[in-house]
Amino acid sequence: MPIDDPSFPHRRRLLRQGAALFAFGAGLTVAAGSAAASKVSKEFVKYQYSPKDSARCGVCASFIPPAGGSANEAGSCKIVEGAILQNGWCQVFSRPATLGR
Repeated sequence: MPIDDPSFPHRRRLLRQGAALFAFGAGLTVAAGSAAASKVSKEFVKYQYSPKDSARCGVCASFIPPAGGSANEAGSCKIVEGAILQNGWCQVFSRPATLGR
């Protein structure tokens, strides 16, 4: 295979193509991370300040408890923006697997 053959895998060409693929993959990862980091509004998920039957934010898989751990303090959510009451509820409620259905 002659060196001037375009199908010959030149080291520099391979390095450039590898760097381009890496940059493209890194760009996709950053874009996906920023999309995942955005949260939805309370209005969008029809958040309410009271539980719905036995379903409430405090037992939701997406709920992040307050740092102090007090039942009276608001926590946060992996999906919904803003302060989330433990006795609140919204349409994206998801019961943790450990609690059963």
